[in-house]
Amino acid sequence: MSDGAVFAKKPELALAQHRFALLNGTSEQKSAALQKILEGIKADKMIGFYNRLVAEGLLQQDAKLAKELEQASANELAELDKNIEVAKEEHGDLEQNESSIHRAVFFAQIGEEDKAQTAYEE
Repeated sequence: MSDGAVFAKKPELALAQHRFALLNGTSEQKSAALQKILEGIKADKMIGFYNRLVAEGLLQQDAKLAKELEQASANELAELDKNIEVAKEEHGDLEQNESSIHRAVFFAQIGEEDKAQTAYEE
């Protein structure tokens, strides 16, 4: 179950740079940044980040995309919760802790900082 690489790259910090370009760049930079942001949001199921950008007026609301992201995130979260329960029933403290960390990393990945912080503290 150990996948140390996942901890090193989440959240995807390049998206913060693209967000900055979307706010402050030239029209060409904004266009490229918008494309990269949407690619990153879709790839990592970043419903929290997507909702924040919509609230800030940087992206237009797309109900279909939002629903897809919410469903994909819910499915992933259910799988992570199942892994935590399996670890509690069948494994030791180390595996339980690792499963909980994966859940926290997932929240960071999708842009839910408050939930990620709470999950890390649990």
